[in-house]
Amino acid sequence: MWWDDIETWWPRLRQEALEPLLAGRAARFRVRDWEHDPLGRGLGDYVVTVPAETVLIEGVTSSRQDVADRVDLAFWVEASHETRLRRGLDRDGEHMRGRWQDWMALEDEFFTSDDVRSRADYVVHGESAVSHDPAQDVVVLTGR
Repeated sequence: MWWDDIETWWPRLRQEALEPLLAGRAARFRVRDWEHDPLGRGLGDYVVTVPAETVLIEGVTSSRQDVADRVDLAFWVEASHETRLRRGLDRDGEHMRGRWQDWMALEDEFFTSDDVRSRADYVVHGESAVSHDPAQDVVVLTGR
């Protein structure tokens, strides 16, 4: 995954990480080198992940239709456009505003076409007004 592509990385993730782990084998895959390549196209070192009873997959498109039959539990984090943009800029800086806006348009298009939210087991409010410790607590809007 990189700033202008939300799709083409998926086959590599599926083949190198998901399929081996779901088959009970170790996964060996290369991670993005965000530190040395801020656009995210470069790959860093290989990582080996051993199989486990529970495998967590986190990130944009991780509960996509392509793998929905293999996902036991999916969470959707609901946050406004403004909150998403602010969090991205807080992390990456104002100079990345254009990239974040383009990225969010890709996300919105993907989430609509793949209907990701409808498959979520839990919808978590990403900007809850409920008093909680955001580092430790989950505030759930609805469950399926």
